[in-house]
Amino acid sequence: MILAKLKTYISRLVGKRSDKQSKFWSIFKSPSLRYKIFKDKLDTLLYSLSISQAHIFFIQVGSNDSSYGDPLRSFMLDERWCGIMIEPVDYVFKRLRSKYGDYGRFKLENVAIAEVNGFKDFYYVEETDSPLPVWYDQIGSFSLSHVLKHIDFIPELEQLIRKTQVECITFEELCNRNSVGTVDLIHIDTEGFDYEVLKMIDIDRFQPSLILYEHKHLSDSDRISARSLLSARGYQLLQLNSMDTVAVSVKALENRNPLKSAWKVITKNLSYHQNSGSN
Repeated sequence: MILAKLKTYISRLVGKRSDKQSKFWSIFKSPSLRYKIFKDKLDTLLYSLSISQAHIFFIQVGSNDSSYGDPLRSFMLDERWCGIMIEPVDYVFKRLRSKYGDYGRFKLENVAIAEVNGFKDFYYVEETDSPLPVWYDQIGSFSLSHVLKHIDFIPELEQLIRKTQVECITFEELCNRNSVGTVDLIHIDTEGFDYEVLKMIDIDRFQPSLILYEHKHLSDSDRISARSLLSARGYQLLQLNSMDTVAVSVKALENRNPLKSAWKVITKNLSYHQNSGSN
């Protein structure tokens, strides 16, 4: 009886470990337990990064409105997280701004990242109340052919596509205009443009602990090139699923024990090809 009451008291005090947002995780700080309970590789890595330092600064290229499928969303509730969120489509950016515009921790940019500063044609699906897939507003791209790849899921897609001119800035300009110094995490989700964005990043300068990008829409050659680029810059890579790949800095693995612990537990039973720069 006493033991049961004690467990209830502790649960009320620190929260339940089955809840990712519980105070339990900020108190006990265990990546291995986190992974054991949730079996979520990316969550475990983001959690380990979060508990390894006082503040986290991220850059997210292709934020949408940070709702459906955004792996950073729950961590951004933590006041120690701050960063830059980038979304080029106006109506989506308005939703993003309505959610995060009042937070001083986040800088919102209604631009696209490109090779040069200026303006460029951009294709997206217009806002609609029609019963489309929840991700319909996430398939904006510089490439019309890329957007049209989703026509099997949205039969009326051609009639819904709109073209606009979006402001484009380089990754360097983004960092300069926002006085970026240290970057802990870079998240890229740009519908097939991810490798191009990776090439723009001065990785040696920023040395982010984690880089997350979407490989699903990359050509085979760009997938290989992206992995080779990051491997050559001192990163271990892990394909999380059919969509995304995460790269972890070897330097960060050496210097941050929580991240090292997380990487060890999630790659324990993986082959060399699954968690390296090899293909």
